[in-house]
Amino acid sequence: IPFEEKTLGEIEAKIADNSSVALKASDDEIVLTFKGIAKHASIPEGSVNAAYLAADFLLGCNFVSENDKEIFKGAKQLLGWNPRKTSFEELVRIMVEHDMKFVKKIHLKAQI
Repeated sequence: IPFEEKTLGEIEAKIADNSSVALKASDDEIVLTFKGIAKHASIPEGSVNAAYLAADFLLGCNFVSENDKEIFKGAKQLLGWNPRKTSFEELVRIMVEHDMKFVKKIHLKAQI
């Protein structure tokens, strides 16, 4: 992120109570590092996707353009679930739905 005092102030205020985000600022840029929690795919409860955290964080920032916010909304949608709120049962439903779409796509390609 290009360095600006106003941007730095906004970010510092947003990360004050957020241990998932690390901030590093220099004269010309601000670097944010988001820390997730990895879990095995068979037992994903409690996992936190760092990309989801980054998209969610940046969506709430005033310095992010509306165009970029649309990209972050798409990223959150692509990830398909909220790592802090989605139950295991809901995650399994999402995974099965995704897998069924994938199998259908493969099946249709095989028909050609």
